[in-house]
Amino acid sequence: MVDIVDEKDKVISTTTKREMVENALLHRAARVVLLNSKGEVLVQKRSEKKKVYPGCWDIGVAETVQSGESFEEAATRGLNEEMGVSDVIGDFLFKTKFLSKDNNVIYKVFEAFYDGDVKVQEEEVDEARFVPLDGAISIANLEKFSPTGKFILDKYVEMKR
Repeated sequence: MVDIVDEKDKVISTTTKREMVENALLHRAARVVLLNSKGEVLVQKRSEKKKVYPGCWDIGVAETVQSGESFEEAATRGLNEEMGVSDVIGDFLFKTKFLSKDNNVIYKVFEAFYDGDVKVQEEEVDEARFVPLDGAISIANLEKFSPTGKFILDKYVEMKR
């Protein structure tokens, strides 16, 4: 179950994730921009089985916040489930809204550092790797990239430069 929120991030109802996706209801999600000590950023290719943006490249990890869960809990869960990364605490960067005809999200974005191996969850991710930030920008501009990931990447780059 997920909480549906209004424009001010106030919970207005609770529904299933399926209904939320099918009706593009405004919900919460945590996003973690994961970097290694070389300053490379994690990009991942979403599974072709995903309902939203299948087969698209994406930046870091995104996780829908479950009903009653905090953004931080969702971020930690997403890192562990999708990439096998645990014991990483990220720093809050910014909160933003992404609104479109097929995906409406209030994101809380974190930045975390990790130098270990990533072990992708095959149901969620087809491929993941660390690339230089300019490489992530190139992938976002030249490849099939999720619109939400591109939106977050652009905001991240703007903030870091």
